[in-house]
Amino acid sequence: MTDQQFLLKREFFEEAIQIRIYTTQLAELAVTLAQAAGEHVTRPLSAQQIARAIEVNGVETQLVLDALTERLQRLYREGKLPADAGVPRW
Repeated sequence: MTDQQFLLKREFFEEAIQIRIYTTQLAELAVTLAQAAGEHVTRPLSAQQIARAIEVNGVETQLVLDALTERLQRLYREGKLPADAGVPRW
């Protein structure tokens, strides 16, 4: 096996692991939301329960990213980001 083949295989499995972690967290969120809504939770979860978790996760993720972007913009305007900070300059 060449180094390139090894790296491709390793990258594939690392990405697969990350996807599985993400889907597991979404499933846990779906269960939590279903229980909060008073729904009976059984496996496999329903498409509606999963869709609700995806929507909520998207909203929460966007809120966090917006807050982070706003913070970085403020630090940039105040000159508190180092020149090599590796973030976009607005």
